[in-house]
Amino acid sequence: MIHQNSRKQSITGIILSGGYSIRFQKENEPWIDKALMSFNGEVILKKTIRMLSNLCDKIIIMVKFEDSKSIYQAFIDEFPENIKSKVIIAKDNNRFLCNGPTLGIVSSFNFIESETALVVPVDLPLLSEKILADLLSQLKNSSMIVPYWTVTGKIEPLVFAFKLKPVQIFAKILSQIKRSRADDLHRAILNIKFLALSSDQAKELDNIFTSINDRTKLVKISDAKDSQTREFFDLTNSQTVSEQVNEDLLAQVEIFLVKSNFMKPEKKILSQALELSKELINQQLFFFAGILLFNVISKFALEEMNSKEDIRTQMVELCVKSFWQEATQWQNRGIRFLEFHSLSDAYVIAKMFNLENQKELEKKITKLKELLDLKKKKHHEYSLDAMLESEIPLFLDQAMEIIQESEKAFNEDTPTFTTNFLWDHSFRVGKIAYKIALNEGINPLVPTIAAILHDAGKFVFGKYHDDDVTEEEHSSSIAQKLLANSGLSKNDIEAIKTAIYALYNEKLDCNINCKIVHDADRLEKLGPLGIANFFTKMTLRGANLSSSILKNLSRELTYTAAAPKTMLTKTGKELAQTRSQKALLYFDELLEEFAYYDLGRFQVKEFEIDTNQKVTLVIPEKCHKCNGEYSVQLSKDMGIKCEKVIVNYSCNKCEQKYKTEFCLPLISQKN
Repeated sequence: MIHQNSRKQSITGIILSGGYSIRFQKENEPWIDKALMSFNGEVILKKTIRMLSNLCDKIIIMVKFEDSKSIYQAFIDEFPENIKSKVIIAKDNNRFLCNGPTLGIVSSFNFIESETALVVPVDLPLLSEKILADLLSQLKNSSMIVPYWTVTGKIEPLVFAFKLKPVQIFAKILSQIKRSRADDLHRAILNIKFLALSSDQAKELDNIFTSINDRTKLVKISDAKDSQTREFFDLTNSQTVSEQVNEDLLAQVEIFLVKSNFMKPEKKILSQALELSKELINQQLFFFAGILLFNVISKFALEEMNSKEDIRTQMVELCVKSFWQEATQWQNRGIRFLEFHSLSDAYVIAKMFNLENQKELEKKITKLKELLDLKKKKHHEYSLDAMLESEIPLFLDQAMEIIQESEKAFNEDTPTFTTNFLWDHSFRVGKIAYKIALNEGINPLVPTIAAILHDAGKFVFGKYHDDDVTEEEHSSSIAQKLLANSGLSKNDIEAIKTAIYALYNEKLDCNINCKIVHDADRLEKLGPLGIANFFTKMTLRGANLSSSILKNLSRELTYTAAAPKTMLTKTGKELAQTRSQKALLYFDELLEEFAYYDLGRFQVKEFEIDTNQKVTLVIPEKCHKCNGEYSVQLSKDMGIKCEKVIVNYSCNKCEQKYKTEFCLPLISQKN
């Protein structure tokens, strides 16, 4: 039995909830965040928070995306104040090079104020307060403690307690290496305890540590027995690693990584890596020697490494040797899980350079897989690229060629356009449409292809709107020709054409595919992404910053403010709400900055055209030529694509004039 000491020190709880929930999804159903699924009557995120609130003085929820903050906060606000006040939501630090669970863990260090912290993933709904309290009670003189299965040699890498100060140096090193496995942190810690799980409670423990990667597991474990009063740890079979920490040497590793990560593979850099790794091996810091060399080798192309053959050979052989020696250490300690990953790292390098020992490594790895009962993860690959490669393998290349060629022809007559802006835009809209479709529970194939091709007709014959045919109609015709022999069904091709053509043809029904393309196109122009696109487009049109504000910012502000109400899908409305606010705030601050430095002063005025039709105008306080004031005149006209609002600006003293046009469908409230 583990006797818990009364807790005197402050403890921080860290909930990892930054994954994509990929394996949890089902085709043709809306995207679901598994953290927000209900388990035995309570949302899993709330259940995890409630459990940690009894052990921790502060709880940090680590998320990957900014949008998750507001979504999660709504659930946190349902708690009473004594729990709600403990919780903060923090975003992964994207300045770190690591990714996956490692990124969430090392990012949390910036928010920990206590000496001790406790890490749990959000997807273990049966994990109990008692198990975590037992972990904490056994931390004692170790820097970290993690559950360990004595029969298989596995560990539970995402459930552990640690002391902040001695672990920080290791986290800093891992933050500078592009890897994602959480067990890297356990391999790095030199003073760690593996707390044995009781073999007598194997079935119950298997349920407790079952992550809900897919929805079937929710059903499987929903009837599991309560673990609050049971004893699940076996102190007699626990393993403790206690090695001397050479902080000065590890600090050198961090400094080297920070300096060298984005430098060319000059011989001086490679020599430094080699010498530092040799010193690490002399100190039996095999993991650090291995990842240091692995990091250097994997960042450079093989031809670059081959051009430095002598030093390359030394680095490769030493890298494999380091990981192999590390694996031997874990083998001697009975921690097969970490032995397996050490050998796997060695194998990657051995295979890359076709070393003789790769076959021996492969045999050892295969045996360990059997002992660990590791099964290959099988799940649908949720990515646009994988979907298109599966359905129409050559589509992306063909679409890119058509769109780039049309823009190239246009560039010949309009030199200010000199880039592949249109293809970049088209592909981004495709990515966004794919995301929306998944969230809406729609098969993403048709709307994604339609989104990628929606602007394919913009520069037909190298001209922009040179005839009376809308670009959507041209795009629809291009889609027909491109997809005719693609293997797609006639129904899918017609659906793609309709989704494109109906964007601005009010006679056609804008069905769900059309709505997704519409929203994706609008979202690409919102938020930080939209701001970047705005200034890129203005630069390509030869407009400087002042000119962009004067002649084009009115349209940008109007469309941005109207975006949430003009979106056609639920997902589009939700995404537009936060992104439009970010963009409007940025442009407000930009105008304030102009005024502060006396670079130009502008008044922002809102005019109502009709019901639900408002435009925001950015009007100079004074004419830059004569210091006169501007007056504006608004009118409507029918353009090729849509009904337009035309705003004419004229100075009351001189002949200075300019105009701005707005497309009414991008302003009006949609039904």
